[in-house]
Amino acid sequence: MEKAVDYSLENPFAQSEKLLDGVTAVQIGSALGPRTEIYCGIDYSVEQKLQWIRDKNIEPVFQLNKNETAEVIVKGVIFPSAYIEICHLSYIVPRRMTRVRFKLDKIKGKVISELPMNDRST
Repeated sequence: MEKAVDYSLENPFAQSEKLLDGVTAVQIGSALGPRTEIYCGIDYSVEQKLQWIRDKNIEPVFQLNKNETAEVIVKGVIFPSAYIEICHLSYIVPRRMTRVRFKLDKIKGKVISELPMNDRST
C-alpha cells in the first residue's frame, strides 16, 4: 500500500491519482496549487470496462471489486480542497490538516479523518 509521494511536487498541474489499496504521502496538494484528487478502494480497470459497457448501452452483469480497508495516510500536510474518494464516497478537505488518516467508516457510510494520526506502522 505504501506509495510515498509528495503530490505537490510530482505534477503541479493535473493532480489526480487512482489507487486500489490507498496511499501514504508526506504532503498532498499545496497552498496555491490546483486541487489534488485521490481515489481509493475501487478496481479501476474494472471501472473502465464498466464505463465502456455503459457507453455501449449494455447492461452490466458484474460489480466493481472494492477494497473497503483502503486508506489515505498523510504524514505531513494536506491542503484545503484536496479531494479524497474511497469506494465512491468522497471527502473534500476543509482546512489545512497535518498527520491525518482518511478511511471509510462503513457504519456512518462516509469517509472520515482521524486526528491526530494513529500511526500503526511504527
